[in-house]
Amino acid sequence: MAEEKKEDRMKRKICIVAVKISFDQQGEGEPALVFVHGWGNTKSVWDAQMAHFSEKYGVIAVDLPGFGESGYNRTNWTTASFGEDVAAVIKKLNLKKVVLVGFCSGAYNIIETAKMAPENIIGLVLVDIFQNVEMEYSPEMLAYMDSVMWDVV
Repeated sequence: MAEEKKEDRMKRKICIVAVKISFDQQGEGEPALVFVHGWGNTKSVWDAQMAHFSEKYGVIAVDLPGFGESGYNRTNWTTASFGEDVAAVIKKLNLKKVVLVGFCSGAYNIIETAKMAPENIIGLVLVDIFQNVEMEYSPEMLAYMDSVMWDVV
């Protein structure tokens, strides 16, 4: 496997309704794999996948607005608006065959994207998506989650 160099990536930004969306693009080929991070992450969470899959496919990792290198100037912070942002990147790059890959809350965002651009989406990969968002956690579980939440940073 060829050693990936971050400087080989094409870093790009587009402006969608006054908010800048940053994404990295690497490799060529179809289908294109579009990676979307979860809450509290950035596109860099996909670095290993970008390096691996760019040998055979075109890969794009998106920083959703409010995260990483994307803009913060928006008033609508919904799953649907994040889905629109990903759809806008797909449209801007003129991608015809796309597999969307979403991690955690990013998985919900790509479901919205798939509803908006079904003609371009040939597959979805949902990584660590919550099965029951309505589940109530005990105070002990909430305290534990809070204590380990930032250990990764």
